[in-house]
Amino acid sequence: MKKIIYILPFILLTLLGCGTKVNEEYLIGGTWVATTGYEESKVKDIPYCIQFMMEGLEFKDEEFIYSSYFDEDYTYFLDNSKKPTLIRIDRDISVYGYDIRKIDKNTIELAGRNTDPNKEFCTLERKE
Repeated sequence: MKKIIYILPFILLTLLGCGTKVNEEYLIGGTWVATTGYEESKVKDIPYCIQFMMEGLEFKDEEFIYSSYFDEDYTYFLDNSKKPTLIRIDRDISVYGYDIRKIDKNTIELAGRNTDPNKEFCTLERKE
């Protein structure tokens, strides 16, 4: 009986880790709004995102994302073969790459992949 008590927490942690994968189905629904950022290894109230993310992103389907800042649609792509998941957002004039992490049901973190993560890092929360 004691062995089960010791093994149970490891099984639960494994099961919790299985549900953290970011996919299109998880992202679609609601508007993702930047809420906090990261500067010099500390969480800040001011998001460190590029402008088109600040007012909100809406994942419309498995291919298109809407930016309310520019009132435009862009294409996006998730690459789950990378750890953490890579999201590429194509804004016609440039392509942005971010590590995307699922924090909980309505929170994600984006960290700039091609830049210093301290310069492009923000938390987005889903607003229904």
